[in-house]
Amino acid sequence: MNTDIQHDRHKQARANEDRLKAWIDLTPVSDIPVNQFGESSRMQICNTLNISRSTVRSNPRIRDLFAELDERIKKNNVSRSNAKRKLTRRARELKYVSGLQERVDEAELRCARFQYLEDNGHLLRE
Repeated sequence: MNTDIQHDRHKQARANEDRLKAWIDLTPVSDIPVNQFGESSRMQICNTLNISRSTVRSNPRIRDLFAELDERIKKNNVSRSNAKRKLTRRARELKYVSGLQERVDEAELRCARFQYLEDNGHLLRE
């Protein structure tokens, strides 16, 4: 009887591993729930797959699957953070150029006013 219980537990453990492995293979990295530390949210994933959270701690294969998943997320986040950094830099550059354009427009307006003064002998009000 005791071996039947152990056999059932082993079958359940394998089923959990297979379910998690299939879910990881089918889910794009961008759709994987992430916790505040930038790792996979084990709680959300386990709830989705009906795997108890204690199984993650006790089953080394599931623990390894989550470790591999965390590595995939970190690799993907590096490229995301690089893209974000590039966008932030681009936004700063555009803001700077916009400020320069405003200054050029003001300088052109002043030049036009001085040209008017030179041509007509009096200055227009601002």
